[in-house]
Amino acid sequence: MSGFASMILAKCKAYAIICEQVFVILRCSTKAIELAPNRSRGEAGPNHAFRLSLCRRIVSTGKAGCVLPQERYILGIDPGLANTGWGVVCQRGSRLSCVAYGCISSDTDLPLEQRLLKICQQIGAVVARFEPCAVGVETVWFGQNITAAFATGQARGAALVACAQGGLEVGEYTPKQIKMAVVGTGAAEKEQVQYMVQQILGLEQIPKPDHAADALAAAICYTTHNGRLSGK
Repeated sequence: MSGFASMILAKCKAYAIICEQVFVILRCSTKAIELAPNRSRGEAGPNHAFRLSLCRRIVSTGKAGCVLPQERYILGIDPGLANTGWGVVCQRGSRLSCVAYGCISSDTDLPLEQRLLKICQQIGAVVARFEPCAVGVETVWFGQNITAAFATGQARGAALVACAQGGLEVGEYTPKQIKMAVVGTGAAEKEQVQYMVQQILGLEQIPKPDHAADALAAAICYTTHNGRLSGK
């Protein structure tokens, strides 16, 4: 057999393997994947009866070296002591969709340590519920209000502790980076960011409250800076 014929035969075998593995993934996905309702909302907690089963796998064809895309869940966090927004985005190849979002609010009458504990516990519940592999979180911008910035930093720290306990990879982004990733310009207005979040994720309306929309934007930003899918 000539070298050219051997090369063609090898490629045919590689394509056959790819087709077989695609069939396995499709069959697995129809039986094993249970997706969350698309746009579920509210705070996460122990009373939420939810079970998420995902068929996550990366398939390699060996000599052909072809890796088929898998899906992954990315958590986004918009930290704040009074209101911490969170949102979960599912990435399948180049496609993004909204899985869930919500906002963790704390009463100003509560002691600081209790407010931070609530943020940590609620974010931990979100991580346990949706099993994201990574989190995108906005950095603290001091601006002119130093006191508010310190409070946001404390809330951010509480949220990151929960993410660290869940073993999540952390991506930190400035407000300008998030705007650039979602809108295409770092000078975008808040309303423009929220509108583009709605469009990118295919939502019927802009996520509310604003903190949840900002959290989804942080998750989208993570996918643009860390676009390569990898196994969890």
